[in-house]
Amino acid sequence: MRTLETLMIRAGNMATEELGEMSMPDRGHWLFGDDDHFPIQIEQLRGGTHILIYGSFAQTDGEAVYTPLLSAMLLENKTGFTLGKYGICSGLVSFTLFRLVRIGKTTPQQVVEWVAEIREKVEYLRSLRILNGEEMEVDEWDTQLIPTVSTH
Repeated sequence: MRTLETLMIRAGNMATEELGEMSMPDRGHWLFGDDDHFPIQIEQLRGGTHILIYGSFAQTDGEAVYTPLLSAMLLENKTGFTLGKYGICSGLVSFTLFRLVRIGKTTPQQVVEWVAEIREKVEYLRSLRILNGEEMEVDEWDTQLIPTVSTH
């Protein structure tokens, strides 16, 4: 069985051009992105059987937020809800789209696809935020607002 670290290194090696550089700011926390790619983060949950894949941006200007999701939820006192396989956390400061994944037999290719999928959806939501110029309220979102993504 692969360790999560090995899985993430292999995914990072596969994804450099399409997802940007992968880094590990903290143990159990990875970041895919660089100056040309919006950052998508992956956090290992306690117990090591699940990960959160997410992208967060500031409500005010759509800029990336690098605070780990679980910390941000505590700091902003925000809660989340699910839209099928995705979840949304909207606070006063940030907006996050996430996906909870069981890592059992996950392959590096699946990680790459999930990161690409989340990035595309986050970029879409950021563009709506930037176009509207207003903070996004959780009750405004509908699963139809988030385009279906097919990865190659």
